[in-house]
Formats: sequence, C-alpha cells, structure tokens
Amino acid sequence: MANKKKGTGVGMYIKEQYQFNKLEHVTKCSKNLESLFIEITNTNVPQIVGVVYRPPGGETELALKELESLLESLPQENVSITGDFNIDLLAGNDHNRSEFEQMIYSYNYVPLISLATHTKPGCQASLIDNILVNSTNSIISSGILKTKVSHHNPIFSVIKCQQKSSNNEISSLPKYDYCDKNTENFLHDLETSVYVKSNSVPMNQASIILLPN
Repeated sequence: MANKKKGTGVGMYIKEQYQFNKLEHVTKCSKNLESLFIEITNTNVPQIVGVVYRPPGGETELALKELESLLESLPQENVSITGDFNIDLLAGNDHNRSEFEQMIYSYNYVPLISLATHTKPGCQASLIDNILVNSTNSIISSGILKTKVSHHNPIFSVIKCQQKSSNNEISSLPKYDYCDKNTENFLHDLETSVYVKSNSVPMNQASIILLPN
C-alpha cells in the first residue's frame, strides 16, 4: 500500500502438516484495517484463521465498518480471528469499545482474552490484543504468555480438531488420547511453565494452536 507507515502489516506462521488456502475476499489492506485469512482444509471440519491489525493512525469508525464487512463474509462457525485491534476492552465508558463489543457479539463472536495485554511505563494497562471465535465448543484453553514481546503480551488459544489422513497414513500417525485426565495434565503443564491462564471462556503476537487427533 502506498505511503504505508512502519509498524503496520500482518503475517501468519502455519505448521507444514496443515494444508490451506488463502481467502482473498477477506484479505485486505487499507489505512484503517489490515487482514489476512486462510482456510485450513485437511481437518475434518475446515478451520478459518485470520489475523487483523488496526493501525492507530487510521479512523476507528471506518475500521469498525471494514471489520463488520469481514465478519459478514465469514462462515458462522469454526472461525478464529486474532490480532491487535487497538481498541481497549478494559476502557470503561468508551464509545469505541462499546461499538466494537456490540458488533462482535451481534455476529456471535466471543473474545477469549479478558486480561490486559499491553503495558507501557507511565501508561495504564490495556486489553487491545484478542482472539475472537464463533465456535467455543472446540476451545481447550486460551490465555496470555508471561514473556512479553515489545509492550505486548503474546496471546494464545488451543483448538481441538481432527486432521484428515489417507488410509496408507493412518498406521504411521501417532495417536492422541484426549481423555479428561490427559487434557488436565496438558493444561497444568501450560500453566506451570510459560503461560498465564485467562479469565475468559472455559502473533501480531498471537498463536492459535490446532491439536490434531
């Protein structure tokens, strides 16, 4: 984009085991909002993952309209959107926060992060980074990493899904047992190593982790 300023841009790392298609119709770049979306196709239920960045120098009202246009174009389930929205969900009586929350809830999206993600000396902590999902039944965990990148705390969510496999691959694939005990042990390992659990439901600097069966 012409006259693009520093600090803008979105990207995504995708593990090589996943096959995906870039979704051009919801991959955009304007001075108000930037987005990149893919569809992971080799899971039994296709997963759509997007990353969004709202440059603080753009117009918030126009950014919200552009974001709403994206939400209208996406499926009604199995979508995860992460990024730096630069709208503080901890701000009390704030018009932008209210408009943002009303919009995402109206499209059945839930923010997974409820703790401050951005801290800077001399400034009040804010919640401007988040992961929005419209299918909470597949979310195993979500939260904030203790290690900070710049002034942002990295955020994550873990999604349970099943990866497709051909008949000749089945015998060589590892098997995973998602019983309650193993899931509890996995979450305990996260909480006692580098993760801080979020208070919300059950990488800008963000990760969406798919756990294949």
